[in-house]
Amino acid sequence: MADFEDLENLEGRADGLNETLAQTSGLVSGFGGELRRMQSALSATGKDMAALEQGLSRGLRRAFDGVVFDGAKLSEVLTDLANSMIRSTYNAAMRPVTDHFGGLISEGVGGIVEGIFPFANGALFSQGKVMPFAQGGVVTSATAFPMRGGTGVMGEAGPEAIMPLARGADGKLGVRSAGGGSTTIVMNITTPDVQGFQRSQNQIAAKMGRALGRGNRNRREEQTMQFHDVRFPPSLSFGSVGGPQRQTEVVTLANGYEERNTPWAHSRRVYDAGLGMRSIDDIQTLIAFFEARMGQMYGFRWKDWADFKSGKAALPVAFDDQSIGRGDGASASFQIVKTYRSGAQSYRRPIIKPVVGTVRVGVEQDELQEGVEYEVDASTGIITFAHPPDPGMEIFAGFEFDVPVRFDTDRILTSVESFHAGQVPNVPVIEVRV
Repeated sequence: MADFEDLENLEGRADGLNETLAQTSGLVSGFGGELRRMQSALSATGKDMAALEQGLSRGLRRAFDGVVFDGAKLSEVLTDLANSMIRSTYNAAMRPVTDHFGGLISEGVGGIVEGIFPFANGALFSQGKVMPFAQGGVVTSATAFPMRGGTGVMGEAGPEAIMPLARGADGKLGVRSAGGGSTTIVMNITTPDVQGFQRSQNQIAAKMGRALGRGNRNRREEQTMQFHDVRFPPSLSFGSVGGPQRQTEVVTLANGYEERNTPWAHSRRVYDAGLGMRSIDDIQTLIAFFEARMGQMYGFRWKDWADFKSGKAALPVAFDDQSIGRGDGASASFQIVKTYRSGAQSYRRPIIKPVVGTVRVGVEQDELQEGVEYEVDASTGIITFAHPPDPGMEIFAGFEFDVPVRFDTDRILTSVESFHAGQVPNVPVIEVRV
């Protein structure tokens, strides 16, 4: 019996110990809460002291500036300094009171607005304040908003997104998109040794060149769909005026110097076909050609009588008029180009529309035979050799060429009476990239 009594006493003591530990845990939790509140109070006090210090520093600085720079009386300066210190101390003392009442008012306004309108978190109001949407947002329920002369509603038919607009590099305003990333191509090359890799470099370059060529052909095929491979009547373009146009951005600095830049790598030709009209029949031919091109819709070939040959206009085309590249033993395709030189500077112009039957090609001092040793794509200006030229061999070409253009207007205004009086229609033509 004594043993049972001891066990009961032991259990009673254990229960008492548990109650004591529970009370201790509550005390520790309360102590921790008090420490957190004390830390918050000290942090706020530190901010208030910093604000008070800044106010006093500004007052002292103004006082000394008044004595040193403005010649103020010392008595006036000390009076202003005392008033400034009193104002700074008063503001620091009243800030906690105003913040407390401001928070109560903000919560009250938020409760009233949320009670009247069906606003959720993230809508137009949050904590009694207008919710900013500078970075965009989503409205999930019917939401009223003020408008000039009335009230608008958004989200009434379902969730609606608010998206900020951004201005792109072209100056247009719209929604910014994060898509359109670049494509990565991975090539795995396995060779038994370094020498084997060096021997295969030409083959790798040739394969990459063919892959890039296929991509360029696909792009050009899409552009060709908007290009009619027909030439504007040369007899009408003979009397036109026009030539190359560049776009240069000039910024004049404050010191009078200039900074100049251009976004164009190549010039762009512009012409006026109206000046080539010499009779009513020419006007009718122009209108027929314009209608067949549907105005600006489709491009066409244009003969620039001032610049249509690889060499001098008075000389016949020769196979060595222009150097278009050098062989590397792997590349078989070369773009026709025309080089314009003046002094030490030069510009290489890609020729995209050579005239069929005028292209002559040579390697070093030997002219080659078209159809046997090379082919010419008159729609792209690319020469393809049956066998890649040997490394270091210079490749030449001579040719006549047209300029790919389109009408730069969707209307042509003509008058027979005005034409007989010497007035010609304005028919602008501009070069296109193909």
